[in-house]
Amino acid sequence: MSGIGPKEQKAIDDVLDRFPKEKSLFASIAQFSEQPTSPLASRKNKFSKRLIAVSKYRLFVFNKGFGGYKLEKEYCIINFRAFGGGQQNIVFFLHAEPGAARPAYVSVTTNNYRELVKVVRERMLQFSWSWDPRDQPKVEVENEDPPDQPTKKDVAGGFSHTYKAFANYRGSLAKKEVIQYVRDLGNRGITTLDLSVCPGVMEGKSSLLFDIVTIGFALRHNSFFKGLIVRDVINREAATAVANALVGNRTLSRVSVSRTSGEMPSLLGEALSATKDNNLVIIDLSDTSVSDRVAPSFCAALRGATHIIKVLDLTNTGLSTRSVGGIIHAFRINWGMSLGIEELSLSGNQVDPQTGRLLTEWLKDMRDYSALRRLGIANTGIELGVLFNRLKGYELEYLDISNNRMDKVFPDTVCQYIDATHTLKVFSVAGLGMPVPVIQKLLTSLFKNPSIKGVALDLSRNGLGPREMSALGNTFSLADNLHTLDLSDNQLRAAGGMALLQCLPTNINKLVLDSNFVEEADLATFAQSLGSFLSSHPSLMTLSVAGGAKGGMGPAISPFFDALGSNSSLKDLNVTMNRMGDVAFAKLCDALRTNTGLETLKADGNTVGVNGYLAFQQMLDNNQTLAYLAFPVQDFGMLGSEKYREVITDIQFNTYRRAKTNLKKSATESVFIFNMDWTTPDVDVEPLISTPKELEEISTRLVAAGNDPSITETYIQMRLAREGDTAAVTRAPSRRNVAGSGDASWDANNFADASPQELQRLNASQYSTASPMSPRTFSSNGGSGGSAPVAGTPPSDAPPPPGAPGAPGAPPPPPQGGGPSPPPPPSAGGAPAPPPPPSGGSSRGTKAPPSGPPPPMGAPPPMASPRGAPPPVGAPPPMGAPPPMGAPPPMGAPPPMGGPPKGAPPPKGAPPPKSSPRGAPPPLGAPPPMGAPPPMMTAGAPRSKPMGMASAFMSAGRGPRRSGGGLPNPPASPPPPSGVPPPRGPPPPSSGPPPPSTGPPPPSSGPPPPSSGPPPPSSSPPPPGGPARAPPMGMY
Repeated sequence: MSGIGPKEQKAIDDVLDRFPKEKSLFASIAQFSEQPTSPLASRKNKFSKRLIAVSKYRLFVFNKGFGGYKLEKEYCIINFRAFGGGQQNIVFFLHAEPGAARPAYVSVTTNNYRELVKVVRERMLQFSWSWDPRDQPKVEVENEDPPDQPTKKDVAGGFSHTYKAFANYRGSLAKKEVIQYVRDLGNRGITTLDLSVCPGVMEGKSSLLFDIVTIGFALRHNSFFKGLIVRDVINREAATAVANALVGNRTLSRVSVSRTSGEMPSLLGEALSATKDNNLVIIDLSDTSVSDRVAPSFCAALRGATHIIKVLDLTNTGLSTRSVGGIIHAFRINWGMSLGIEELSLSGNQVDPQTGRLLTEWLKDMRDYSALRRLGIANTGIELGVLFNRLKGYELEYLDISNNRMDKVFPDTVCQYIDATHTLKVFSVAGLGMPVPVIQKLLTSLFKNPSIKGVALDLSRNGLGPREMSALGNTFSLADNLHTLDLSDNQLRAAGGMALLQCLPTNINKLVLDSNFVEEADLATFAQSLGSFLSSHPSLMTLSVAGGAKGGMGPAISPFFDALGSNSSLKDLNVTMNRMGDVAFAKLCDALRTNTGLETLKADGNTVGVNGYLAFQQMLDNNQTLAYLAFPVQDFGMLGSEKYREVITDIQFNTYRRAKTNLKKSATESVFIFNMDWTTPDVDVEPLISTPKELEEISTRLVAAGNDPSITETYIQMRLAREGDTAAVTRAPSRRNVAGSGDASWDANNFADASPQELQRLNASQYSTASPMSPRTFSSNGGSGGSAPVAGTPPSDAPPPPGAPGAPGAPPPPPQGGGPSPPPPPSAGGAPAPPPPPSGGSSRGTKAPPSGPPPPMGAPPPMASPRGAPPPVGAPPPMGAPPPMGAPPPMGAPPPMGGPPKGAPPPKGAPPPKSSPRGAPPPLGAPPPMGAPPPMMTAGAPRSKPMGMASAFMSAGRGPRRSGGGLPNPPASPPPPSGVPPPRGPPPPSSGPPPPSTGPPPPSSGPPPPSSGPPPPSSSPPPPGGPARAPPMGMY
């Protein structure tokens, strides 16, 4: 503590009592100022005498009033993005929310500035030592005392310290259960953070409940975890937490937020767009609401993705048909990303016919290049016949078309696809209501394809009864390649079940017959046939004969248990919801005494009381293989008692001791579910795929036909990233700026022919420093900076190549009609317009005409150029076309009516004009007006050295002191940066008319080089030390 008394210390202690485990680390009387703009601005900064205190996580400002010191301001240290200075003045730069009224800069002047800087630096290092260097706070202070490095660095990338700092910032408690759970994962080297099993994740009246959004903030800068999972929990903030974690995170390769009762915020797409260098490969948003308000930002992120996303699960996200169309549109623009998608699910999102056609056209366009191998489009309303026409050529492993509409061409197209495929392993056609002839045709193609091995087929909910199963018996006898068969939720009954068991081959591995049987006379016969089937099919490892809402097999299932006692091949058995009672369950226990193969059993919903489970408990003394029994939730709820609880607890304990692997997973998973337990990737992302020319033409047409400048900009960024340009990714010119530049040739035809190099040259030469309204350029690290040319292309300010039109020493362009070549037409402001681009590239997206000698005399005129394209260099204008605006009339032509055109040079002998138009630049060679700043820098002129961080801060804090209060003088206004055009105003009148023309003009010495000066300053200059990264979306 520096120079403070007991009153000051008491005021500090009273405030720190609000924060647990906080203590004061620094306190001093200082001069304080805060402002929403840069301290380098010309306006005066108002400093006031204040008490400054620093704790573990905050900086406090106290104001002295009549009643003593009162807390006036407080700032979180984790909210400082940079600070620096010298000579007793320190300036802190804050992260500011968009549109917030909070200040962006805080200045402190104190004699103990070194101690202040050291304390703040040490607190920053405590939670930021493992951050990405691009995210760490930037510090540059003169004569700084080196801070002490953290002596004890926490596991899991210092998560706990960052978590505590953000908890202090958000006003929540840092739960020790969360910290201990994360430390356990870090000590075991587990890089997948599954918050679904973290204590306190479930909403409710529990003191363990933690703020999950704070964990998302802490994960923004974490470099240890590579996977983040939140699923099957009731927490409405889970999706928001995951979106916050993606702001600035460059390590997470897999995120999964599924069934969390929350809605995905628009921050998800904004975070993915802002963090272009993210590492995401797997995105699972299944069963999480994605509204129309959120979908546009997500589509924009897909359009601008700069690497391949291999898995995208959007099952049951509630996407509207418009949102699905936007996603497909993004796929068709960013082919480099969508060609690399391996697994895609849009199931459960309804689409209209127009969007369905858009989806099938996308599949057709990329089928020769796509890496797609798993596709889920169940319950979308898509026309299946058209779909399979477009799927020809795909080698899919998983295909789910359940609950869709069949059309007339579906039977033929699906069979044609199945006949041609070689890789199909999972095929789900549930809920289609297919008639028997269609099913026979489909199964025949599937079972007769010699390339398909071990296929899983889902025929559930197709209304199959005894008659249909008898008709399909001969077809199922061909199923030598059938691995899994699901016939649940049909109407087989006992007769249909026996017909099926008689024809299935011996290679079947998994059979699901749930919700097919009700109590009837022949049910015991079917149960006996099922036991015989089990004995004659040693490959069968999983059997499910669960009942349903209409009932189950009841006590008639008992004959099946007789064969189970001597079986050693069956591993998983599901007999839930059959209402078998204690007697049949006791018979199952007797069979399990001698069974040597069964490992998992699910038997809930059978009205089994404590007596039945006492028999099961005694059975375990003889059975040594059963290792998992699903907890009987329904039976315990109906018949539970204290004795019941004790018996079930003992059974669970005994079976758990035997388990060597996670048998619960094998007993509950289904191969027909798209959502897999994907392994978190531990490799870097793959770059965008090189797009074939025919696909690139599609995307360029789509971009040109749209009216959204943001789509154009992200498209150019994506193309440049795919081309391997690591020097710079430049924002593309928007349509509004292009239209306002006076060029009307920017249309779909010209844009479709533009190459990435041409578009980059256009942006670099016309929109980098043209005006304060021009879009800024972005460097590869996300910060603002100058534009750099694409590799292999000349810079925008480079002279044209030798021999090109306009190059030094090159011959002038051929005159029109044999006459003298007219000068270039003036621009809208009267200045000479830039000459046409050199051959080999076009700055407007149109291909340059071939260079060469002019056509011979008498040759027919060249064919008309495309609409909107400029005529070839040297070609005469079309017959009857008016001369270019601002050009002098041909020799001997009468003067135009109303006087010469605006901006044209005065005729010979005309008096000089009294004044130039307002805002027009002075004539070529005329001196600038008095007091005007130096002209714009040209290529080759020396640039002014940008001010470094220390210099910037020193200019804000240095200078003579005021005589009254010892406050620093306001900083002087910075000089105008080079390259800024002079202020508007009339130039001095010319001294006389131009000399008379005595012949053709001399050869052009080349186009005037474009300005190479820096862009005009914005309202708030970038942070010191050079261009800085834009603050993340939704920043704290």
